[in-house]
Amino acid sequence: MSTKTPEIEVLPNQYDGWDVKHAGTADAISNHPTKEQAIEAAHKIGEHEDGEVEVVVKDEVEEPVSDEGRGVKFYFAALFAVLLIVVLIIVISSLASSETGTDANLGEGTILSPLLSLLG
Repeated sequence: MSTKTPEIEVLPNQYDGWDVKHAGTADAISNHPTKEQAIEAAHKIGEHEDGEVEVVVKDEVEEPVSDEGRGVKFYFAALFAVLLIVVLIIVISSLASSETGTDANLGEGTILSPLLSLLG
């Protein structure tokens, strides 16, 4: 049975500095301003791990696959879709109300009619 040596990765952060993280995880253990400081920190972290740990240095930023990366555009589009649905419901209910001949100003045929009958 062969076991793979655990790895600690050193790679550039997509925004600033260098990250140190366990291989296969999304979250960094630490972030450092220079590559050399990150490598030194990775070796120190490796000393505290159980068994032998390999430090792997990557020079390219990995793009994480996450639902957090949707950004503002996704949420703006979702909000716009909800707003459009609400407007369509209002328009359809207004058309249905005008077809039945009820006077919306008196509150007849609306959700508020029981409340208005108590007040009137």
